[in-house]
This record gives sequence, C-alpha cells and structure tokens, in this order.
Amino acid sequence: MATDNTIYGSNGTVNAFGAYSNTGKGSTAVTAAEAAESASTSSLESLNKNFDQFLGMLTTQMKNQDPLNPMDSNQMTSQLVQFAMAEQAIGTNSRLDKLVKMQESSTLTNNLYYLNRAVQYEGTDFDYVEGMNSADLSYKLERDAKSVDVQIFDSSGSLVKTMKGEIGGGTRHNIAWDFTNNQGEKVSAGSYSFKVTPTGQSEDEVIKYTPYTFAVVTGVDFDSNGESVLRSGTRTVPVAKVTGVY
Repeated sequence: MATDNTIYGSNGTVNAFGAYSNTGKGSTAVTAAEAAESASTSSLESLNKNFDQFLGMLTTQMKNQDPLNPMDSNQMTSQLVQFAMAEQAIGTNSRLDKLVKMQESSTLTNNLYYLNRAVQYEGTDFDYVEGMNSADLSYKLERDAKSVDVQIFDSSGSLVKTMKGEIGGGTRHNIAWDFTNNQGEKVSAGSYSFKVTPTGQSEDEVIKYTPYTFAVVTGVDFDSNGESVLRSGTRTVPVAKVTGVY
C-alpha cells in the first residue's frame, strides 16, 4: 500500500541468535483503508452537494416551465434514479472500506506476536550482527545429490566462504557457518547471502532446492497487494513464507 501503516517494536531485545534489535520507531500511521474511507466520505459529500444543486435547479425549472410545454417527467425520474443509485454505491463502498480497515487492524494485532523475534523463512539474504552465536540457515533438496557446495557472499557479491553440504533429498539440512571466511578470519557484521549448488548423478541433471534464512522482526506491515509482511531493517518478509519463530 502507498501509505506507511507499519507497526514497529519499541523495545530492544536479544534474540535466540544473540542479535540485538531496536528500531526506535513508534506507532502506526494512517492505513490505506482509512484513506479509502475518507475518499468515500468526500465522494458522498460531493454527491449530496450536487444533488442539492440538482433539486434546486429542478425546483426552479418546474416553477418557471412553460405550461404549454412542460418538462419531460421521464427524464426527471431517470436523473433522480441515477442520483439514488450513485448514493447507494458510495455508501456500500464506505461500509466495505470500514470492514477492510477492521480486518487490517485485526491482522496487524495478530502479527504483533512476531515483533522482536527471529523468524525463519524461504530466502537467501540475512544480516550478521555482532554478538550472534549462529546463523539459522538451511536448505532442502528436491532429491539426492552427488555433492553439494554452499557459498556465502557479502553485500557486494564477493565470495566469502565455501562449504560442503549434506546431499540427502527431501530433508532440511542446516548450514553451520561460524562467520569466518575461507582464510579462517572472522568477518565483519553486515548483510550476507548464501547459495546452494547441488551436483546431480549425471552431468546434465538439475536438482532444485529451497533455501531458508532468518531475520529479526522489527515491524509488521502490508505490501502493495495487501498481503501481510514482516519488516526487518530494509528487508520485507511475507508472513506466508515464515516457517519458524524463535
């Protein structure tokens, strides 16, 4: 949605991975449903004003009409019906907007459960924060592989670490990264991503996989399609992709 209706956590906390989270941001802003409700109210007010003008003009026209050539009653009735239909449509939209607003508020309230917690979800990007004990990364292969390489990249796309992974298909495999590079040196805090490269039994075999990463939730929101999402810094995590909460 165009408006920012994010709810942010106000208190810092240390999650299960040792990461401290504190956004310093406060309450909610106006939702799109509220904006839509305001627009409906404005439309209804505008319609009422035009209707009053129409009745005034109609009354004046009837007072001053030519008795020998009176105005067409069918046309007048048609115009009155059109105004009534428009008023009903705007009223219906206004009530629907209120229902949407109530649903949004209920969803946001339910999603407050995620605030300041670490969630696992389908994805490859993650943040390493000083003090973290581990990165909750994993993957699941479509089927057994001959071998698996797991690569860690920094925010610039440079390769940081290459590790061997488990080859079994249909099972979640954890990635044990100790936050060191290929030279055994500790890496600095920042944004990272990982890639899993499974090798099949034959040269042309392609094995699909599902990656799972984690994030510390700092806010709850809706995206442009009205779907519930979680905020973690600059990252957006669809609630539908969350597979675990810590």
